[in-house]
Amino acid sequence: MKNIALPLIVGAAVTSCQMEQKQPNVLIILTDDQGWGDVGIHGNPLINTPTLDKLYERSAVLNHFYVCPLSATSRASLLTGRYHLRTWVSHVDRGLENMNPDETTIAEAFKASGYQTGCFGKWHNGAYYPYTPNGQGFDEFVGFSDGLTLNYFDPLLQRNDVWGREKGFITDIFTDNAIRFIEKNRDKPFLCYIPYNAPHAPYQVPDEYFDRYAGLTANNQRDRDVLASVYAMVENIDYNISRILDKLDELNLAENTIVVFMSDNGPTTVQRYNGGMRGQKSTVYEGGIRVPCFISWKGKIDHRLIEAPTSVIDIMPTLLGLCGITDYQTAFPIDGIDLKDLINGKTDRLPEERMIFTHVWGGQLAPYVGSVRTNDYRLSVFRDRAELYHIKDDPGESNNLYGRDAQRAKTLHEAYLKWFDDASQNVKLDPLVPVGYDEARTVRIQAPEGKMHGQLAYYSRIPNRSWAHHFESPDDYLTFELDAVRTGDYEIAVEYSQPDAGFPMLVAECGTSVVKAGLPQYRADSIPSPDRVLRWQAHEKNWGMQSIGVVSLQKGRHTLKLYVDQTPLKDIQINTILITRK
Repeated sequence: MKNIALPLIVGAAVTSCQMEQKQPNVLIILTDDQGWGDVGIHGNPLINTPTLDKLYERSAVLNHFYVCPLSATSRASLLTGRYHLRTWVSHVDRGLENMNPDETTIAEAFKASGYQTGCFGKWHNGAYYPYTPNGQGFDEFVGFSDGLTLNYFDPLLQRNDVWGREKGFITDIFTDNAIRFIEKNRDKPFLCYIPYNAPHAPYQVPDEYFDRYAGLTANNQRDRDVLASVYAMVENIDYNISRILDKLDELNLAENTIVVFMSDNGPTTVQRYNGGMRGQKSTVYEGGIRVPCFISWKGKIDHRLIEAPTSVIDIMPTLLGLCGITDYQTAFPIDGIDLKDLINGKTDRLPEERMIFTHVWGGQLAPYVGSVRTNDYRLSVFRDRAELYHIKDDPGESNNLYGRDAQRAKTLHEAYLKWFDDASQNVKLDPLVPVGYDEARTVRIQAPEGKMHGQLAYYSRIPNRSWAHHFESPDDYLTFELDAVRTGDYEIAVEYSQPDAGFPMLVAECGTSVVKAGLPQYRADSIPSPDRVLRWQAHEKNWGMQSIGVVSLQKGRHTLKLYVDQTPLKDIQINTILITRK
């Protein structure tokens, strides 16, 4: 088990809400790449989201709600109430998405107060125990731990740490499992976290949804198909949310369940309606980081539009506050604030001095690109410039005041740089892969998670779920930095494709051990992908499996090196390395 200081909830069993009934349940719905404008009630005339529109009407709406520009960073802040850089998370792949396992997560905080916890969807804060949902406080997990899965129909998913292929469309599958979790825990307080991976690419969606948007117009056929796919996927999400809310009504849980709906960043394409905001995903302009956020509690929270700037870091402390859980401790200080009084109408403005910061990976850990938001202004910082906008008067960020309001710009720029220096001091840029835990005896490492040497490359332009190839000589090799948490014997195996009739030898060096095995001929064929748009991600394949041998490791850090000791006649592809403690 991980060594973590769990929250201590003192006297939680006698809070006022529990004296009347069991503690309120919490349902958090997070979507992936759904922009502020991808909701009908926000003025989008093309999209059909009747459930979200109704939820808006019965929610406290955080109308200026800010997340991070990329998925893993927003998720880390949601789960901890802290700026993502403090949690080690700086990017979306190659281990930079791994969240410090010593963080106190929202699941651990609620679990310490007697809640059942479940996560159903895309995790994206670490694919290896104890970074995984089960290692971070969730009793149940169905989904995938990294940032991408390659097929949305009959997907390969995890049930806790067991992989298997599920039947159906992925958003429906996550909803089915969330509903079963709710049904099973109807008589207990529960935290149900549903981080959907739609409408993120690859663009796959059932015909009945896609066909409804066949009449859309765009600059070209690809743009039309992307737009239709995104809106169709959002409409499918909307339907699945209705299934969950109907289940809460059916089980008489609606009046004792807090529902949060939000997205993780802005839209991926500029063709989509986004309320006239500038920017998109991966930018620090409004369009990249302002997203929908609705907080509903039937009979307890009235509909109101909250214009004060709020942040993803506020969700954890706000939910704890709404549930009356006040005497808790976390391993590290929380950056967010409890918005309970704002949501309940006791105030309509946050302190003037409050600043909300954000940052996005710029190819290295540096104080660009980032921004700071106050009640009225946003300063954005880039490699070669900074820009200042009065957001209330100029929501489209078209009138740069940096040169005309020099003192304000200087004050905010200095505040941002000071924040970055503080928040980034513990970021892990060379993360280790932990192996040997009893809770995860087998660790699956995607090949691009390692460092590639020589002519090696990963197949697609993004590394998630891709594979390594161009093993043309022993100088072309992969290395992985491992942390063996126990001394013992570890089996090394690979998922691979090798189309040649010969037996090229794959060599694994780790610790003081060197093992090798021939790779039998096996051609991994692509599994059909019902894409609406030509993808840039890799395709899923039916990989072969081969054990390379068993290495003996002492507890501590080791470098695993993989290479082929003879030049193959055709390309070898390595997809996944599996390390199993014997």
